[in-house]
Amino acid sequence: MNQLPTFRYAHNAASFCTELASLLSADDIDALAAELARHGAQALPAWLTWQDEHQAEIERFAAASPGERQRRKAWAEPMHRARLIAAALLLLQNGRVLLSLLAQYGCNIGPDNTYRDAATQAGWLVSQLFHQLPDPYWPFDDAPSPFA
Repeated sequence: MNQLPTFRYAHNAASFCTELASLLSADDIDALAAELARHGAQALPAWLTWQDEHQAEIERFAAASPGERQRRKAWAEPMHRARLIAAALLLLQNGRVLLSLLAQYGCNIGPDNTYRDAATQAGWLVSQLFHQLPDPYWPFDDAPSPFA
């Protein structure tokens, strides 16, 4: 397996996460946390529901160029934009971790492996994924989670 493209993708994903995180100020993040926290005990379910309802838009936002993100009027409202950035950042942080694992350990699941070997390796990769993922609900390490 050629791991160079996967390594490059993992590196670029890390840079992309930094780019997206820089779109929000500390005040923006605090405002988003306060907006989410106002749901009280239902904050996390409300956030997950919002992500599910906006999945296609989150993916388009994540894949958009910086210029396209600026031009889209639907992405201009501050709180909606903050939600999109946070959700896209979560998506990309997860992708970065997966790409890093694949670059580091490769994926030897193929025709030369038994289904037992393939299932074992896939399970190991998933367990590593869970251990290395950041907070699955809040992408900002330096800001308190509204879900705590």
